[in-house]
Amino acid sequence: MFASATAINPRLQLSKSSRLGVGERLGDLTAEAFRAYGAFVGRNPGKVLIAMLLFTILTVPGIAYLQINLDLYKLFVPLDAPVRFEFESQKAYDQIPGGQLDVDPPPSLIATPHSTQISTQQTANELKDIPRRFARAIKVKDLSGPQHHDILRFYVVHKRYENLLVSDTLAKLFEYTQEMMNVKMEWGGEEWILEDFCRKNPGQEHCNNDLNIWLKHAENLFRTNGTRNNPNLQLSYPVMYLFNRPKDIGNIIYGVNVTGIKHEIVGARVLTIHWFITFPNSGDNLAAYYRYRDNLNGFWDTKTEESDIKFIPHKFV
Repeated sequence: MFASATAINPRLQLSKSSRLGVGERLGDLTAEAFRAYGAFVGRNPGKVLIAMLLFTILTVPGIAYLQINLDLYKLFVPLDAPVRFEFESQKAYDQIPGGQLDVDPPPSLIATPHSTQISTQQTANELKDIPRRFARAIKVKDLSGPQHHDILRFYVVHKRYENLLVSDTLAKLFEYTQEMMNVKMEWGGEEWILEDFCRKNPGQEHCNNDLNIWLKHAENLFRTNGTRNNPNLQLSYPVMYLFNRPKDIGNIIYGVNVTGIKHEIVGARVLTIHWFITFPNSGDNLAAYYRYRDNLNGFWDTKTEESDIKFIPHKFV
């Protein structure tokens, strides 16, 4: 008399199930699956434990081959992004040694549209120099023989010992370094230029001014009356914010003035400019190099006379 309606009419249960949505049905199936899994584990605990242990033992060796790519730089930074070019420039700058400078400069680390553009510009500049290069006999370099290594280093000091980290001064210094690379000398019936003595990067045939490129970045840093202050967070040793990164450049600037809790560099009394030298120590090369080096000293003496900056050559051994 009091039997349930479902027992009396099973169609009511089917009708209720048909009214459930897809999500509710999926939830019911999931709950039923976990209930069945729990019942199976409860009835066979030993078998389940042994199976899990065997599975773990079989999969553990795979950990040695597991690789998770978390290099966000490679994953998300476009190849033509300016930050990528700045970062690669910073990595190359990082490899400039702090003490012993007589090592090979780092090669280019990545080919980007920016580096391609730079290479194109370098090629255009080199094409302009073709008449000058072929106007003299080409000196064949035997890289298998003994090599002479040296560093052209010049100290830069203001005549009134004022701050050198001024945009106009830095721009002038970089322009002078570019001019120096074109100094020519006639000796022994031949024309000698820096190309005959400088150390080239791997895969390159011509000199570069990479060691002094920081002057261009520093010029930009100090351009706008302090509004581009060094956002350095390092509190132990003063650095300069180059290539969008704080860089320790203690091996090329001296007499540093800093300010603020961040130790921001605001001035320096002495700068240095460098070029690596490597050439075969054969024939008249060494004698020509010594005379060419004296020629460069004369070039810097001329710049000292026409500017308010004094250039002092490093004493060579």
